[in-house]
Parts: sequence; structure tokens; C-alpha cells
Amino acid sequence: MRGRLAMVLVLLSGCGREGAELPLLRVDNPAEPAVAHVTERVAAGDLAGALAKAHELVQQHPQSAAAYEARASVQHKLRQWDQAVADFDRAVELDPQSARLRNNRGFLLLTLERFEAANRDFDAALRLSPDFAQAYNNRALVQIAQKRYRQAIDDLDRALAIKPDYVDAANNRGFSLMQLGRWDRALADFNRVLTIDRRYVNALANRGLVRQQLGDLAGSITDLTEAMLIDPNNPKYYAHRRDVYLAQGEIEKARQDEQKIQYLRELQELSQALTDNPQDVSAYLARARLRQQRGDEQGLLDDLNRAIELKPSEPEPRLQRARHRLDARQYDAAIADCDAVLTHGPHELAFSIRGDCRLALGELDAALEDFERARRLDSAVADAYYRKGNELARRGDAGLAKTYHDKAVALDPDVATRLR
Repeated sequence: MRGRLAMVLVLLSGCGREGAELPLLRVDNPAEPAVAHVTERVAAGDLAGALAKAHELVQQHPQSAAAYEARASVQHKLRQWDQAVADFDRAVELDPQSARLRNNRGFLLLTLERFEAANRDFDAALRLSPDFAQAYNNRALVQIAQKRYRQAIDDLDRALAIKPDYVDAANNRGFSLMQLGRWDRALADFNRVLTIDRRYVNALANRGLVRQQLGDLAGSITDLTEAMLIDPNNPKYYAHRRDVYLAQGEIEKARQDEQKIQYLRELQELSQALTDNPQDVSAYLARARLRQQRGDEQGLLDDLNRAIELKPSEPEPRLQRARHRLDARQYDAAIADCDAVLTHGPHELAFSIRGDCRLALGELDAALEDFERARRLDSAVADAYYRKGNELARRGDAGLAKTYHDKAVALDPDVATRLR
């Protein structure tokens, strides 16, 4: 349930926007400059380091609401739900007049589907700060999550009356209007958002859905494709476009989108597994293989490098990287990976890959030695034998050259024609 609701909230409020997740803390209080060390690490993606700094901050300032709020924000990102709620409870206890704290705790409770408690916090935030547009927006999200779209629209109207350029609220109101079948009014809201922010990805996708309902299939495809260009790893945009292609009778294009959907869903599952367990080497390897299938070379290398960093003595990550480097003709780097594996003992695949590299570099004796250790008998080995025979023939050793040529032909009768 939590994962499903989180996806709904992202759909409504946009990736990285204030309605989509707890906002990064700002250092507004000069008495709490240490909070900056936490937020800087969060911004850099170092959540483990941010949490360690937050623990230190709470120990040093046990009566500071900002310290507990900082730690709660990090725990929220790490999906440590109970700890985050407990820290927000303590922050609110220390600073009960803070509308921001009530709003942020309410949003966390909303993501946990604790709707009544979330609503109480948003109500409290609005009593403390009646012009708090974000609290109206987030209270509307509670209504939307419970399919009370008319009540949500009332709150979103208030948010937009306070802050007319509040694109999250306009997008969320457009979504609510979509659910009520008020397509023209929804379209006006999405147009409003995109006039302010052309790259607001969920407004683009939502407008694409409205255009589909209004019969503008070409416009729908344009919006959904633009959303993909901004957020290329989100399968929902491909799913929507697939449906529009099917409505147009474009079966092959729909099939291609379906293939992309399957890939992105697998990618999301593996990425979520790594979010839950960042030390899972097998998940990094699985994601690397998946990325390789789709030609994501940088993502592949990032995953393999991380797996090697976590377990430097594990052979499989180095061998996957060695094979990738072999394909990229980075022979010396691939050999270095194989050598690292072989320091822990014999390994046929390491010998095999290193043999291919040495053959490509013209190191025929070393290549043949590696192929023998790998127990390989294929066309690459035939190439090595035949080229060694040619080398011996050039030296004038016709007898030994024939021996190597015969071995090559025994493995591949077409080797002479292929290498001519």
C-alpha cells in the first residue's frame, strides 16, 4: 500500500517538487547552522553520512526542534518510517507553534496512509498559518488519496487564491478534475502549469491523457513523448502512449513501448531492492546485465564498479567488467580485471577473457596458454593457432608451422579462408 500511495503522490505533485516529498530543510535559524551539514549531505546523495550527522546534531542539541526535523527528513528518505514519525513528534513537542513542522509531519503521515492523523496536522498548520498554501495543497492530497475530489478542489482553489503560480496545486486540481470527467477545465489547469513551467513532467503526462479523452491523439502522443524525454525511466508514460498507439492502430509502435515498459519495471524493481539494501551485490549485477541489454553503458559500468567496491574479491563483477572492456577494445584494462580475479585462484572464464585480449594484442603464445587453461576449443583458438603457424613460417620453421596450422584447421576448417 505504501509504495502504491507514494506513486500516486509523485503522479500528482511532480518529481522533486514540494508536494512530492518532504522539502529539504533550509537553514533559516542562525542558531542552528549545524543543520547545513545534514542538508548538504542529503543534497549530495550521501544519506548514510547525512544520518550520521543528524544523530550528532540531536545529541549536541537535544532541545532543538530543527535537529529532530533534520533527522526525520533523512529517515524519511531512507524509508525509516517509524523513526521519522517519532522525530517529528519530538520536534512538534519542542516547537508546537511551527506550521511548517505540522505540515511536514502531516505529509509523512500521508505517505504512510495515516489519513486522519495527516489531516489533523494540516488543519493545525492552517490554524497556525491561514495563508499556508502548501498545507492546503497537501490536505487536498489526503482528499485525493481517499477519492474525495470535490473536497480536494476546494482546498486547491484556496491554495491557488493565495499563490496563483503554485504549479503543484494547479496540477493536482487538474488531476482531480480529470477524475470527475471535467476534461476542459482539467486541460485549462495543465495548460496553466505548462505556461509557468514547460518541463513540469506530470502536467505534460496528465495533459496527454486529457487530450486522449478529447480525441486529440496526435497531441496526446506529443505530450507523452515530451514527458518521456524529461523522465526517461518512468514506465507509466510509455504505458499511456502505448494505449494511444493502440487506439490509432499503430501496433508495432505499441509493441515497442510494451517492451520498454517491461524493461523499466524490471529496472525499478532492482533499483528499489538496492534502495532497501544498498549492499546487495547480486542486485547490482542483475541491474548491470539488464542495463547492458538496453545499451546503457554508463549505467552498466556504474553498477559493476559499485559491486567491485563492495566485494573486491568476488569474481563475477570483475569478469562482467572485463567482458565489457574486451567488447570495448580496452584490452589492458580487461586483462587487469582478469589478473585481479586470478590472484584468488584459477578461473576458467578469467583465462578465457584474458586469452581473447592477448589474441587481439597479438600476444599469441600467452593467448594460447590462456586458452589451454580455459579448456577452450573454438574459432578464436583456431585463429591463434593459425596466426602462430604463420609467424613460425615467416621464421623459416616450416615443420612447426604446419603443426600449428593443422591444429587450427582441426578446430575450424575455414580458418585459412577467414584469415586470408
